[in-house]
Amino acid sequence: MKKRSLLSTTAILPILDLTLPTRSRSPSKNRIAPSRSGAASAGGAIGILRHVKLECPAFTPERQQSVSGQSVEYVTRHIEARYLESARSGYFRFGTLMDYRADEGAVQGRLGDPEESRLREVFRSRSNFFSDADIEGLRLTNCTFDGFSQHVVVETVVNDFCSCSSIGTFDPTRGQFLRDREQQEEKKPGAYVTYHVPTLMKALSNRLKADGWSNLELFGRVVEYGKKDRHWSVESKFTYTRDADALAVWLGIAFIKSKVFSHEEEFRILAIDRSKPGDLDASAKPLVIEHDKGISGAIASLDYY
Repeated sequence: MKKRSLLSTTAILPILDLTLPTRSRSPSKNRIAPSRSGAASAGGAIGILRHVKLECPAFTPERQQSVSGQSVEYVTRHIEARYLESARSGYFRFGTLMDYRADEGAVQGRLGDPEESRLREVFRSRSNFFSDADIEGLRLTNCTFDGFSQHVVVETVVNDFCSCSSIGTFDPTRGQFLRDREQQEEKKPGAYVTYHVPTLMKALSNRLKADGWSNLELFGRVVEYGKKDRHWSVESKFTYTRDADALAVWLGIAFIKSKVFSHEEEFRILAIDRSKPGDLDASAKPLVIEHDKGISGAIASLDYY
């Protein structure tokens, strides 16, 4: 069966009910402008930032099968040279999706992605005025936005344990490109580890169960590259109601990245709480396996480069 692209599916798109104004615009009663202190995000770029919690259904085997992507036989992790011997002994680390998010405005390094773990739906009135708008329960009546490039932003954040690799065996050209992309000298990769994915997934699953993480389900999928945030230019009167499958929204947040990162050719393994995908606590620490013979046995090759 041919797998659908996350970028082409309409399941992750919100539904907008746009109603054209039927009367002349009323005088503005509420004016929203950047504070003098500059406390508003990015120099006043965002007028209102609304956070929406995503409620995902349980990640059952049937749901997992319905969203599975293409199979991958080998993946390669590019690591700092000092970690090669640890990797040889079966060391393996899951960070979190939120860990990998770069600060807004920061220089994007090899792993820093300001869009990581989140989806933003951005609304801007063509007239800078909302006469009567309802955005996920946020009611705006006679509001003027002055000095903002983004009037209302609805942000959905998810978090899961995550391990990032590149598809296939080691490629020297890709390895060098990833090294050059890293902004911090001490974090530049100088070694690689290639794993046989089916063997690795089995070893990881066995170890997680042995360590008391029986609630976690492993899920691997190829990352797709394209536009992630959604931008809407709207009339002064409209209603926004999210009408999308929560699992598809979660999938899009976790497995779509900007084309800026397409050189990574990434394959991700998520360790998900099967009862609540995307709901890992924001303060969760990385999940680290120090030594494991099964993981070591999944190594196809490793070396310095």
